[in-house]
Amino acid sequence: MKLMIMLKPICVILFIANLLGCQSNPSPNRPLFDTVFEPILGEVGTIKFFEEQVNTVGAQLNQQIDFIHDTDHGVRICNQEQGPYDHGACFTADKCNALGGVPVGSCQAPTTKTTCCKFPRTCGQSSTESVTYVKSDPSKTTENCDVTIKTRLGACQLRVDFLEFDLPKPFQSGVCSPNNSLEIVQTGLKPFVFGKGNSFFCGVNSGNHFYLPITKRNELIHFKLRNSAAQRPYNYNIRITQVDCRSGLAEMRALRAPDGCTQWFTSHRGGLASYNYDGTAPISPAQTYSACFNSTPSCALALQEQDFRLGTDAACHGPGICGCERAYLTMNLAEDLDANLLAKDRFCGVGLGLQGGDPPLNRPLFDRVFEPVLGEIGTVKFIEEQVNTIGGQINHGIDFIHDTDHGSRICNLDQPFNQGVCFKAFTCGALGGVDVGTCSTPTPKSTCCKFTRTCGQSSAETVTYFSSEPTKPVRECEVIIKSRSGACQFRVDFLEFDLPKPHESGVCFPNKSLEIFHPGLKRFVFGKGNSFFCGMNSGNHFYLPITRRNEEIRFRFRNADSSQSFKYAIRVTQVDCRSRLDDMLALRAPDGCTQWFTKPRGGLASYNYDGMSRIAPAQEYTACFNATSACALAFEERDFRLGTDVTCHGPGTCVCRRAYLALPLAEDLDARLLSKDRFCGVGLGLNRGILVTRSRPFILRVHTGTELSPRNDAGFLFVYNLIDKC
Repeated sequence: MKLMIMLKPICVILFIANLLGCQSNPSPNRPLFDTVFEPILGEVGTIKFFEEQVNTVGAQLNQQIDFIHDTDHGVRICNQEQGPYDHGACFTADKCNALGGVPVGSCQAPTTKTTCCKFPRTCGQSSTESVTYVKSDPSKTTENCDVTIKTRLGACQLRVDFLEFDLPKPFQSGVCSPNNSLEIVQTGLKPFVFGKGNSFFCGVNSGNHFYLPITKRNELIHFKLRNSAAQRPYNYNIRITQVDCRSGLAEMRALRAPDGCTQWFTSHRGGLASYNYDGTAPISPAQTYSACFNSTPSCALALQEQDFRLGTDAACHGPGICGCERAYLTMNLAEDLDANLLAKDRFCGVGLGLQGGDPPLNRPLFDRVFEPVLGEIGTVKFIEEQVNTIGGQINHGIDFIHDTDHGSRICNLDQPFNQGVCFKAFTCGALGGVDVGTCSTPTPKSTCCKFTRTCGQSSAETVTYFSSEPTKPVRECEVIIKSRSGACQFRVDFLEFDLPKPHESGVCFPNKSLEIFHPGLKRFVFGKGNSFFCGMNSGNHFYLPITRRNEEIRFRFRNADSSQSFKYAIRVTQVDCRSRLDDMLALRAPDGCTQWFTKPRGGLASYNYDGMSRIAPAQEYTACFNATSACALAFEERDFRLGTDVTCHGPGTCVCRRAYLALPLAEDLDARLLSKDRFCGVGLGLNRGILVTRSRPFILRVHTGTELSPRNDAGFLFVYNLIDKC
């Protein structure tokens, strides 16, 4: 009935317009209906008005559909706990059969999609399913086998898992034979899995995986298996998962890798091997890729060497200063087992040359007591998983009756000093907010509400402002921000920030600075022992992770000279990880990033930078850049004075120890790969002062030791550019 009500006015409109078609002489660019009825009815007598009404009704209808539709968007993956070989997607039994699937279990879903449906495909076939399996047939030795994956609506990544993979070895050069290998071809975009010109797999790859980005619906990814020696059957079993970026399900969100990551490891412990590795065959050339690890519950990552032979012809100029150029791993701010910071970020040669043994593991007391008696169920991890499962079911039920913004729809995003949250007008006033505009939302929350706090106050709002008052200089001022349900990160923006300069050592005076800390958690903004800001920081920002509800972040301003006013305007945003709104998703920084830059071009300065004061010591943080649509990141030097007491052992062999920037696989303006990843000294010494990297994800690491150069290490000032055409 509702559908008929929507269509009837349209039918009447067309009928009247046709009747009057011979009575008017409209202008060539103006609709006939407007020409006849607008003079009589005004705005409502235009096609544009009726189109807007239809769109409004359609939007309301879509919203109602979302309310009765589960959040999985038809991509609820099942059987993940049953092992890697029988993952499927939840469908009705009839739909599973119609799509050529095979029932492999049941789904405990709050819908009629109760059949876990597995989709195997073979040579010459294609698939658009969320999970697809491609498996060799030992009884058939075909020369060529092509399988095509068509991307789905909402899919943003393709994860390819080699459950089994044993093909002929590569040549002695490490290159896979095009006639005896698997080639991955992504139609239209011409990207490569590893780097320019290399998308071939051969040899042994069982247990390995990789990700490919998806930029549009119905994109085609071809898996081309070539076997010139058809008498020998290949052995492979490949699982291909399309990661849906719209899904609010925890399982699907856990599958999504940070942009730019070729590999994404989420387990607490596991294996990491180079592609095509079997212990005897040479590694493939022309590889450039990033392996990323989920850092959400962790404070460190340890890699224990089982075999390492990479770039074995590296020339060394002294201990710890081998010139890794042809082949190497790069790991920024690497330490040995004794927590000694190493003097290099690139690793090559035969063996790492580090102290062996298992990395220290802090095993919970509960596990040590109960696991020997109860097995897996006697571990903290098992109990946490059960609690999370129950909590997830409760949250899923709540989501059915709650709109997707979770009360955190940010408004006025184009006004940095007047951002707010969408609320009803009454609620805004009751919460102590101020009306600063309107919200165009399909809910009654139509008031853009700004929340401002001052000394001695607290806030649990999604966006909070607090600023100095020039007419009221105070000796001490504290503002407390309490985290909300669903918030996973604090983003702190220094819109204005002008405080007294630091001491000549670069250390902020505790009684003339801003200190930020988490009571009880002993978490520091930069690294151990450093959470002070002073000097100039206007335009800078940073992120802090949130691990629980009602976690507090305290902003303490101390001014020993109350006659001297501080100047600051600070915006604190709580990033809601449950939200599926594009604006909120864009705010979320990858785990481990202190800064997150999403604009194509902008400025990047060290904290407290004014061009004269010394950079603060004891800083370790990471600046990350959105690599979604970019193929390279360029830094244009405006000022660079960092680690100025650097010592060199020859061209390209400077040892940066006290303070430096680390940028993996750095290049100069002429696309020449540099022989170093750490940068220190006075000036970069590059053509036009431009530093480039094509290694995704785009990450710049900043390190300053507890003792800085006796010279004036003023820090750095860059203009960055995200390049979309390479």
